[in-house]
Amino acid sequence: MRAVAKIFLILIMFAAISLQAETVQIPEWHKLNAKLNGYPEVGKTVELVVNLESLIGNIPETEVKLLLPENWKSDRISAKMPAVRAGSFSELKFQITPTDFLAQGSIVVQANIIVPKSAIAEKIKKDFKTNSSEMIKTVLNWPDLAKRYADVAFAIFPEESFYPLTGHMWLDYDDTLTPREGFKGPAYYDDKMLSSHQAQTDVEMFEKLSAFMLSDKDFAKNIALSGVDVKKKEYDYFSGLYVLAVKDFKESRYDAATGFVDLLLKKLPEKGVLYENIKISAHNLRALIFWAQGQKRVAEDALKKAFYVNRKHPLQRYILRNIGLLMVSRRDDVTAQQMFKLALSYKSGYTQVVKEALILGEK
Repeated sequence: MRAVAKIFLILIMFAAISLQAETVQIPEWHKLNAKLNGYPEVGKTVELVVNLESLIGNIPETEVKLLLPENWKSDRISAKMPAVRAGSFSELKFQITPTDFLAQGSIVVQANIIVPKSAIAEKIKKDFKTNSSEMIKTVLNWPDLAKRYADVAFAIFPEESFYPLTGHMWLDYDDTLTPREGFKGPAYYDDKMLSSHQAQTDVEMFEKLSAFMLSDKDFAKNIALSGVDVKKKEYDYFSGLYVLAVKDFKESRYDAATGFVDLLLKKLPEKGVLYENIKISAHNLRALIFWAQGQKRVAEDALKKAFYVNRKHPLQRYILRNIGLLMVSRRDDVTAQQMFKLALSYKSGYTQVVKEALILGEK
């Protein structure tokens, strides 16, 4: 009982500290955002929009500067943001032209904002009954000019540009399966963050965990109470199987790769948005294994299965392109062109598909 009482007391103390932290937190008085209106591509101008919103008080005219990647061009490097009235926003637009590829690109926006101290102090005085004098003193001691930053992260590869950065990015192409000169090979997903050693460990650990759960109905509940996230372990297991399959595929061990893919597809739940990425990736890898072994008809069937996992999924641009490449390898350029057109309907900024569609159009 003493231990329980002690834990309860600690929880109350943490709650009190948390509450105190909230009461002394100075309210947010502005928001600075920046975004690109489109995919950044080398040699093509894209619009950058900077937005400044005032949550408390009026913000006078603000100087905004851009920190661009080296050698990139812009119609201007700095500009004046119009004054912002309380509760409203202003925006600036810049025309940016990328000049080279960047695997980890970033545009930084710096805004030198004049702080509306009086308005913030009035807001604090009105909304906070305790600690208001301390908070107001803090605000009045701030520098008159606040430097604030917004970051726009992106990636530009020769094959495709990415913005915003998401989990729907395949960066690898198997050029051993290139169907014709001027084309790249089919795309696939390769998880570079997970080593094959860690993948093997994750697979073996979850298999042991599964065996314990089958033999003891209370085991899952007990380990959950101890802080083990079984669902996370299961996801790591699926990811591990996929990584092992990719490793064997890249080393041309097709039987071993097929074994891992088949096990993965067998174990994956039939439904669930959480697993759609890995399911599409697995069906696609299975298709490439068949393709590498000369079984193009079976490869096409596997790609169709990937497509029907979720026809609206962003990853389908890769699947449709891969089907198109398969058609090119079978000299069916008409169907290939249709597949490329469909792939571009998912993402118009898929540069590689644009190039390949043009090659087919020239024939």
